[in-house]
Amino acid sequence: MASLQDQYDDAMFDFSTADYGPRDRKLKVILAEDPKHFDAQLSLGMAYYRKGEYATAIAEGHKAEKLKTGRATRPYEPVAVLYEGG
Repeated sequence: MASLQDQYDDAMFDFSTADYGPRDRKLKVILAEDPKHFDAQLSLGMAYYRKGEYATAIAEGHKAEKLKTGRATRPYEPVAVLYEGG
């Protein structure tokens, strides 16, 4: 099986081509294997935002916020990215 990074890269390619179904499934597979994968969690929130599912996008953004990986310099940064449209 491909590494999580390879799977994430593949999902991001789908994201760039607006191939929503496979992208969402791939991000969820990554999160099932590693629930603390910050990039996948934040990207899933952004995916929902791009589909217009704002309440779900915010909920997923809050999950990313709680991961506290050191990537977010401000506690609200993941959610702010969603509000700004990624």
